[in-house]
Amino acid sequence: KTPLTSIKEAAALLQEEVPGEVNDKQRRLLEIISAETRILIGMIIDLLDLARMEAGRMGYKLERASHTDIVRRVVVQLQFIAQHRGVTLIVDEGPRIGSIIVDEAKLTNAVRNLVGNAVKFSPRGGEVVISTNLAEPSEEPVKAGEVSWSTFGTGQENRSMEAAVMISVSDQGPGIPEKDLPL
Repeated sequence: KTPLTSIKEAAALLQEEVPGEVNDKQRRLLEIISAETRILIGMIIDLLDLARMEAGRMGYKLERASHTDIVRRVVVQLQFIAQHRGVTLIVDEGPRIGSIIVDEAKLTNAVRNLVGNAVKFSPRGGEVVISTNLAEPSEEPVKAGEVSWSTFGTGQENRSMEAAVMISVSDQGPGIPEKDLPL
């Protein structure tokens, strides 16, 4: 991660014209370098988080948050990309339940990844539907395209919950081949 941070900072210095003037073509290339570096840093952070999750060492910052606000924020963030690809984003909000206890940053990132992939693989003219609903807690594994309470809880304390929130993302893309789905 450190080399990418150095590249990001060097690009920022060039954009600020610290070493000298930058023409419009150079400025555009620096913007691309900065944007792509941010994406790579995000991917590395995601991979590190995945390794921590698999090792059982993932830390969570649990706090009250609104799942509907999280979904709306993600839709606003991805709306331009969806429009550019000719894909319509539809939010189907279930019942309002107020706030939930969740790691807001991790849930936001998971929903953004699911919606972003749905937009990326949907055909032009397609629709991506993001649904929020109440669900019963379950020991069953979460299906592809779904995020549930168990994904972001810390374990034991969630077993006593009487209800849960599920966020589902569906699209008209080709889907994941059955052979690549978890058992």
